[in-house]
Amino acid sequence: MLSACGAPQVREPAHRCLILATNDSEANFDGVRRPDGSYVGTIARIAAIKQRELAKNPGGVLLVDAGDILQGRYMERQDGDPVAARARALELYQLAAYDVITLGNHEFDAGAKVLGQALRQAAHTPQVLSSNVDRVQKMPDQSPDWNASPSADGTLPCGGMRLAVVGLLTPAAKTISDFTGVVLHEPATIAALATAQAADMHAPVLVLSHLGVDDDVQLAKTVPNLDVIIGGHSHTVLDKDLVVGKTHIGQTGSRFANLAFWELTQQDGRLDVKYHLEPVDERMPVDGTVQAAVDELRKTLIPEVILGMRKTAWDLVDVAHSAYVRMATRAVLEYAEKTTQQPLDGALLNLGGFRAADHYAPGPVTNIELHAIHPFKNRLVVVALTGAQLLDTLENACTTGHSEQHGRNLATAGVDFTCDASKAAIEYELRDNQPVAIARHGERATVTLHGKPLDLNQTYTIATLDYLAKGGSNYFALTQGNRKCLDGKAFTPADGCQGAILSDVMEAALKNGTLEAPLP
Repeated sequence: MLSACGAPQVREPAHRCLILATNDSEANFDGVRRPDGSYVGTIARIAAIKQRELAKNPGGVLLVDAGDILQGRYMERQDGDPVAARARALELYQLAAYDVITLGNHEFDAGAKVLGQALRQAAHTPQVLSSNVDRVQKMPDQSPDWNASPSADGTLPCGGMRLAVVGLLTPAAKTISDFTGVVLHEPATIAALATAQAADMHAPVLVLSHLGVDDDVQLAKTVPNLDVIIGGHSHTVLDKDLVVGKTHIGQTGSRFANLAFWELTQQDGRLDVKYHLEPVDERMPVDGTVQAAVDELRKTLIPEVILGMRKTAWDLVDVAHSAYVRMATRAVLEYAEKTTQQPLDGALLNLGGFRAADHYAPGPVTNIELHAIHPFKNRLVVVALTGAQLLDTLENACTTGHSEQHGRNLATAGVDFTCDASKAAIEYELRDNQPVAIARHGERATVTLHGKPLDLNQTYTIATLDYLAKGGSNYFALTQGNRKCLDGKAFTPADGCQGAILSDVMEAALKNGTLEAPLP
């Protein structure tokens, strides 16, 4: 090639970076069990793949995660220490050679203070990068910054190029986790700032996003100079990357089931992006050191014991239509009625609380399986609502389809409702991203209770979870009812309730034979 003056034009060398990515791994270090008893996933296989790729391209490989890494079975230690559980899990991600992780909403399940203590207690952790998450100064925590840049100039080296990396957490985290002492900034504002800084350095912009795929698409439209969005939160399997303008968006699903390969090539100011997924299964090698660490860590967990026998298969792959979800909601209603010794009108559970996208064949049921399906320590609350308030509650359930409404879908017992998405949705007055009043009542929900139309002036008594009763997932209407614990004490978010957690309720129903009774 000749320049305008006739001299040969010298091209800069091509720089190549391979980014390996996971998301929503939920500390599922053992992988996900198949119906035949084999496992897909496992962090030991992820670690082995990184080492294999590093041998091919030293200095040109990064391993990253897009959030929700501290959740599930590996948070259930025998000693009940939530800080140690999270610290040891973070150390395992470091041992597996993760370079950068962003925080998901479930990192805050035990509160920001516990997360901060775990980061401080862990001997080594990957770089934690959540650029739109700030702690308030009065928060008693001295752990490393959650939004610190990867380096002095805010970039990360890989394969001869420098990447501008930004981590983003969904604003919905404020309604689905404990965010006491934490401030969340608007993701698009932070992303736009990062692209402006990167432009001067000609650095590609990489986003580790725990926003959900719908919000990733919107972010790419709002901030058009992003190059790659490595997504999480919505558990979406993208076999091919979504391309919005110049932005490439990918996501692996969850629980180490797939590994994303992002091949970035930069030459003469041009960036080429290639993306594909590979299943993390028995065809992949295993890192023996990491596997040994998983085996040791498993010894600290609550032992697995058989609780009863499963007569029919439990299939939670399609949670919204799962027979198990209906059985579980009925079990909550029956447990609340028996404990309070009063008839109730129905029960409501959020589908986001059913975490295992899995199939369980007939046979023994273990405590680990029940904890995998119901990992949150939610307790039951009884709420007395007017028909109008119950309608607003179900209107919120009908307002779905975007990541900021993550978890709004409901499972019901005694209550039936349908949604007409063509009609107006409920809207809220917000303060600090949280509802404080209803700005407009929705028109989507049609509701019946035990076959009878909803009476807006009648009072209905509903069993639900403390998470929903305190307004989680924007269920503001439930906060306006008369809320009581099952022992009759008034429920307040600060004090909570005592008594059985949701998985205990399922265990009791399993043992007394009512869980799998025929559904109507």
